[in-house]
Amino acid sequence: MIQPEISRRNFVKGTTAGVAASVATLKNAASSVRAAGSNERLRIGVIGAGNRGFNALTKRLVGLRKKGRNIDLVSVADVYSVHRQRFVDYIKEQTGLTPKTYVDHQELLAQKDIDAVVIATPDHWHAKITIDALKAGKDVYCEKPMTHTVAQAKQVVNTWKSSGRILQVGVQSSSSPVWDMAREMITSGKLGKIVQFQTECFRNGRMGMSRHNKITKEMTPKTVDFKRFLGVEEGFHEEVPFDREIFGQWRCYWAFGYGMYSDLFVHRVTGMLKATGLRSPGRVVGGGGIFMEYDNREVTDVASIIADYHEAVQGVVSSTMVSEVLKLNHLIRGHFGTLLFDKPCFLNGPKASRSRWGCLWCV
Repeated sequence: MIQPEISRRNFVKGTTAGVAASVATLKNAASSVRAAGSNERLRIGVIGAGNRGFNALTKRLVGLRKKGRNIDLVSVADVYSVHRQRFVDYIKEQTGLTPKTYVDHQELLAQKDIDAVVIATPDHWHAKITIDALKAGKDVYCEKPMTHTVAQAKQVVNTWKSSGRILQVGVQSSSSPVWDMAREMITSGKLGKIVQFQTECFRNGRMGMSRHNKITKEMTPKTVDFKRFLGVEEGFHEEVPFDREIFGQWRCYWAFGYGMYSDLFVHRVTGMLKATGLRSPGRVVGGGGIFMEYDNREVTDVASIIADYHEAVQGVVSSTMVSEVLKLNHLIRGHFGTLLFDKPCFLNGPKASRSRWGCLWCV
């Protein structure tokens, strides 16, 4: 539960799964701020104020502020002027404050009075901005995936270790107590030797895979710093003419996101890794492709992965974006028993705690 009082040294004790779990990061961010008094306000900057950054994270933080939490959203950085203005208008209306606005995230990080940042940009920017924020002395909450490549992941971890700051990567349901319950059963030997976990994320959305973000007429070369979005100077992408579809629905293209792999699989696999204690696999094989959505996308609409871990455990993950019929069960198989996760619990996180074992079945 969120405590009734809050300060830079005591921001959040716990929260709900998914979006709310991201706010838990700022508990630790608050405790790490070098403040003279315990009642000073936590000042937050938002980098990336699009669908997740605005509709999920910003609104959640404003909601906490209205409940008396000592937090202020004081700055926003975004390459799209419409996003920046929407953020400013909302914060002014809800709190009376007028946030500073930036196109370049480095200018936001240069603000000495910012304690923590929320990063919700397209995936290919996550590593760069996280590293820059840690080096600038800010605590960081970053939307998943943490990075776009394995090499970037190593750079982020090394920077975090040397920074002394707080870093959390947001993954839906990973704060659910169900994973701790599962881990307890596994480590106590109730399931015997673990040999496999399996999970899935099937969808059959009207908009198709990664087409849920709207493309609008307001997206133009005048309102979007497209070169910065691409990351041309950072070497993320070559410079190309403005493309409203790429900007508005970047998740469909390998250069900016990995589709179901980084959007969906990461949520499911993270929980399984937390329950089992597994880390990096020894080998991974996969298959899939574009089998239905021939709409100029690059990312797949059908995919399956098998990962073999050094601990002699196999992970199976599968998904299609065109059918939700007869999904795979979410489960962990052991020599003595199989742990089956009920789907509503799997998605809803801490609500599982209403019934201690309501979402776990050992068969």
